[in-house]
Amino acid sequence: MRLTAPSNAETALPKRTLEYLAHGAPEGQRNEELLQAAAQFRDAGCCQSEAESQLLHRAIRDGLAEREALQTIRSAFSKSPRTPITTSSGSSTTARRELTPEERARIEAAKAKMRLVAKAQVARQQILVAHNVGAADYAEASPDYLFGSDTRNDWRLLLRLFAPDDVVWIGRTTGDSASAEHPAEWQTFCATRFRTASEWLKESSCPGLFTCPSTFKSGSHSRCNDNTVQRRYLVVESDTLDRDQVCAVFHWIEQFTKLRAIVDTAGKSLHGWFEVPPDSTMDELKIILPVFGCDPALFKQAQPCRLPGAVRTDRDSKIQSLLYLDLKGNR
Repeated sequence: MRLTAPSNAETALPKRTLEYLAHGAPEGQRNEELLQAAAQFRDAGCCQSEAESQLLHRAIRDGLAEREALQTIRSAFSKSPRTPITTSSGSSTTARRELTPEERARIEAAKAKMRLVAKAQVARQQILVAHNVGAADYAEASPDYLFGSDTRNDWRLLLRLFAPDDVVWIGRTTGDSASAEHPAEWQTFCATRFRTASEWLKESSCPGLFTCPSTFKSGSHSRCNDNTVQRRYLVVESDTLDRDQVCAVFHWIEQFTKLRAIVDTAGKSLHGWFEVPPDSTMDELKIILPVFGCDPALFKQAQPCRLPGAVRTDRDSKIQSLLYLDLKGNR
């Protein structure tokens, strides 16, 4: 997944510059560190545009104004590259310690993340416009017809996204989970919140307000990452984007993985249930989606989310419901 084409420039930068790119500079040293880093890019043979593409995003994240940062970089490039320092005999000084492969990998990973964040910041508004698909459009396009059905039974439909023997957590509250330190009676009760999908479907009414897109070990009483067996779905939601804007993000994500359900939380947000993408795509989505305004907490494997069919007493008894459903994943 790429928002724009990555840079292919090869640079020979000192450790100080690499660490600046990865971690930035403290207040009071930001302009000076930027100037020194720009000088190192210049000395390493990089062109000014390459230096600006990598350093500008770092400087802005540190709190410098774009105009001020550009002036600093251009000031460095207004001077000629420096030649290596030599001893009195004319030979180069002893080389400084080389970074270990692990150090280089860590710094390169930090630089790649920083570049991706910067690209996502630029692409965000373009994506919201280019993928202008609203909540009403998704409701109309739902592969499984939902209109006319009783929304109080929507929890049954969502559970059909799981295999019958998948152990699913459903909680009355997000706190229906017991650790080893809790009293035995509370552990016993919380164990009743972990059942197979087929067992839950025997209930006569919606059994809780919350569920989780991951499956759990049999016999669990704690909704924790260690007890998960598999992340079945990636749930995406936002508390800052409006409903149509988050639908635009859903539509963008559909380039990389299948959308299986959208849950209307009976509040201001929608939850999109996606098939889990490949690890490389998931890693990039973890960086990009928070920049777009999506909640990073839902990348946690055991994070709870809203269950359709439940009545929200905090929202004038409104019912959480399905807006979109694709049970077969054929769309």
